[in-house]
Amino acid sequence: MNKIIRLSFYELKKIFIRPYIYLGLLFAATAAFAMTYLAKTNPQLFHMRNVYAVFADISEIMIFIFAAKNLSDDIVYKTASIIFTKSVSRAGLVVYRIISLGLLGLAIGICLSAVTVISSLILAVGTGIMDILKVLFIYMLYSLCVGGFAILTTIRFKSFIGSFASCLGTFWFIKNILAFLGEKDYISETVLSFIPFYTASDFLHIYVFGMNEIIGLFAGTIIFMASAAFYIGKVDIY
Repeated sequence: MNKIIRLSFYELKKIFIRPYIYLGLLFAATAAFAMTYLAKTNPQLFHMRNVYAVFADISEIMIFIFAAKNLSDDIVYKTASIIFTKSVSRAGLVVYRIISLGLLGLAIGICLSAVTVISSLILAVGTGIMDILKVLFIYMLYSLCVGGFAILTTIRFKSFIGSFASCLGTFWFIKNILAFLGEKDYISETVLSFIPFYTASDFLHIYVFGMNEIIGLFAGTIIFMASAAFYIGKVDIY
């Protein structure tokens, strides 16, 4: 377990070596502060929830990109043979790669927490420690779920494009299809609340969720992780 945790932080460190992670965070923070200005000057139209939402719009794309690149880079640059000959098993590799993406979500959540504190002071709205912990929890759980799915699809398609497109298709477009089916009463709202493809984006954007949504995202993470750990042992990833 110590090795898994150590490797997870090592993968996170590799992500933060890349300069475009800082560009993404800067862009997200700048957009959030721009929304804060709009909320300050137009309080009847914009609120703190809009600050959260615009930051989430950019963060979601960032998480998709880094989740899709997490294993696909090793395949593209022919380093997969190196990482698979290390002492950690293929299943262990899947686990620590997904955990590293959860840590990435936590890091993005920390950035949003700083934005939240500053924006709250500007807008004169209260923000407590529970609000900060809620942000960190949401971003970490979302990133774990998306990360598990991205690793699974990377193993299947062996490419960044295939994995990234799968994340876009499932967490954005399938959500709309499921919403339509819910409106037509083909699927009950209770069932939909357990489906991560339906709840994940709203979970990140508007912070409206209950125990069903949390269970669904946790279950989705476990299912994606277990499927990826099983599948990676059955395919030639090189």
